[in-house]
Amino acid sequence: MSEGARSALASSRGGASRASTRGVSFREQGHGSEDIEMMVQVLNKHLKMNLTLVSFDELSSSKPSRLLDLLNNLIGYLSSDYKGDLNKEAPEQTFQRVMHFLVVILGFKHLRQENQNELASGVMNGDRKTLYPIIFSICQKIEDMKKRVYLAKYMVEIKVPDEFLMDQEVSNVYQQYKQLIQNFKTTHQQTSTLRESTQDPEEIKQRIFKMEREKEQLKVKNEELTKKIRELTNDSESFIDLTSKLNKEQDERFSLEKSQQDQLHKLRESEDRLAQVQKLLAETERDIGSGDVDSLIENLEDVVTKLREETQSKLPTEIGEKQYKIDILKKVSNMSSMTDALLSVDSDIRRLKEEITTLQDELSQKTENQQNKDDNRLTSMVKVVQKKKQDMEKRLHTNQKELSKVQAKIKKVEDDLKQFDGQKIPTAEEFEQLRQEVMQKANIAKKMKAELGELKKENLVLRRTEEILKSKDEKVEQFLRKLEQEKGIQGFRQVQKEIIDASQTKNEIDKEKGETLEEISKIVQELNEKINAQKERLKQPVKQLKILREEHQTVENEYNDKKAVYDNIKLGQESEVTKLRSDIKELQEEIERQQSLYYLLQSQGTINNAMRKRIDDEKDFLDPKSGKKFSLEYQSYTSFLKGRIEKLEQLSKELREKQKYIKETHDPNMKQIEQFTNLRKLLELKMRLQKEGVTGSVHLRQAFGNNNSEAFAPPGVDRLVIN
Repeated sequence: MSEGARSALASSRGGASRASTRGVSFREQGHGSEDIEMMVQVLNKHLKMNLTLVSFDELSSSKPSRLLDLLNNLIGYLSSDYKGDLNKEAPEQTFQRVMHFLVVILGFKHLRQENQNELASGVMNGDRKTLYPIIFSICQKIEDMKKRVYLAKYMVEIKVPDEFLMDQEVSNVYQQYKQLIQNFKTTHQQTSTLRESTQDPEEIKQRIFKMEREKEQLKVKNEELTKKIRELTNDSESFIDLTSKLNKEQDERFSLEKSQQDQLHKLRESEDRLAQVQKLLAETERDIGSGDVDSLIENLEDVVTKLREETQSKLPTEIGEKQYKIDILKKVSNMSSMTDALLSVDSDIRRLKEEITTLQDELSQKTENQQNKDDNRLTSMVKVVQKKKQDMEKRLHTNQKELSKVQAKIKKVEDDLKQFDGQKIPTAEEFEQLRQEVMQKANIAKKMKAELGELKKENLVLRRTEEILKSKDEKVEQFLRKLEQEKGIQGFRQVQKEIIDASQTKNEIDKEKGETLEEISKIVQELNEKINAQKERLKQPVKQLKILREEHQTVENEYNDKKAVYDNIKLGQESEVTKLRSDIKELQEEIERQQSLYYLLQSQGTINNAMRKRIDDEKDFLDPKSGKKFSLEYQSYTSFLKGRIEKLEQLSKELREKQKYIKETHDPNMKQIEQFTNLRKLLELKMRLQKEGVTGSVHLRQAFGNNNSEAFAPPGVDRLVIN
């Protein structure tokens, strides 16, 4: 059965089988061994059992009540309040307890639609057709079931009869009870949202630790790379040596690759020759195995003919070509002296080498002059950038001081205003004037902050430019140090720089001292005037602010109350929507299940119709009156199958006879193969002896004895007779 048919047989809320499928077995409902194995794994994990597929199957076959005991233990695992003692509890109470837990707590409401008598009988007797789907539904979503049991303690409403609700006190308590349920829903929903949105602190710590470790590794790698780069830049000669070594290694690698290609080419040629020899050997062995001596001799004659042609035609040609090349090389090596043309070419080469040397000297001199010009230009650029950087740092320092002074003024004014709550209230014109002054100062502060940000960005760019120029200025510094050493004024630039820096620092300090004293006196005077003028201005606005704060608090409390009511209504609507969606999903799954069952029955019907048609055709074939036949050769399916059986039996008989013949002729054939193998060895020995001559025959007679002299006689005189 398809996977869709299996899933369609599960309930939407609990996953249990419906009433329409309770009359069939668990496997007939579409559940396979995978589902039973899942049940066994869940029971072993949560109930600490040691079940196997076999022992789980024996629970109902050996003693049906053990399956009910298993369901009772599973219910007790989910909720200890609903676990009962089956030995002491009456069957009716057990059934009511189990049904209340399944229907009310777990939501298996479809169980109410079944025949209660049959359901009670199946549950109490431990019928696997009844209990297997229930246990499967619980095991399939056991975590959801645990959550449902936990929520059921607080969300399942207690039904109070209407006559008791007529009492005002009972009605109030019941309303409070429903309100508490709503509060629990809201709190649980918020808690679930927080748990889903909040990350695990341990996970965050691990990520931070991992990132810090990666940071340290990157630092180490960065330091190593920086060190290597500095070593390479400081030791240019070693860098050049390494480059030359690299070029040599690349050339050697190229030559090795070329040599490897040559060796591979030779290897392929050798493999081709080996394949030809193996092919020839295989053909020879095949001829020997087949026992055809004439074909073997013909093949050997062909091989000898080919070898003779190669030795008479191909080899002399190759030898002649190589001899011609050797003669040419000998003539060249025997020449006494170079010709006039070679001498003129040699003189031209020497003249060109001298011109190349002259041009290289001129090029190096021009390069050195250009480098000196570039060094002077870089030095001037560095000085300009350093001066601009110093100016920007001064402006930044000045703006930071002004900003800190303004912030201190604002803070002091705020502190003074807090102390003058009981003074005279300013007029509207004075308050407006004060507001405008504050706005102006705020605008000035914003402009200063923007200017400060721009200065920081420009300072960052200038620092980066300075670093780049300094990295390029190393050669200039080396040149200047070398020049100072040559002129005998080593350290002159450093002393001059320190003198200029000291004079600039002194001028800046003197200027800042004068400006600071003037600003302090002005600020003190302005603050005294403003404090005296604004002591009584802020009393009324402060009182109005207090009144507005009280009104704001009242409005906020009212808003919170109404928002709580709104949240409760919204939660109720959301729960209703969730319930409707669940019902829709349940109906959709029911439709899918019915469709799957429909297609299954339709396929089975098609198969049954085909089988029925074959049976009807067989009846017509067997009826002489119908005049129908299965084929031209056979009357019916039965005769066709009988004919096939007879043919197979005849074929089996022929194969057995062939097997018997092979067994009978196997030993003589093997003996004949052995004789021809010995014949081949003797022929090879005769050929070798013919090449070696009489000496070989003497040694062979001594090796095999004088009794076999006829077998080793010279060829063409005697012949070998095989008895």
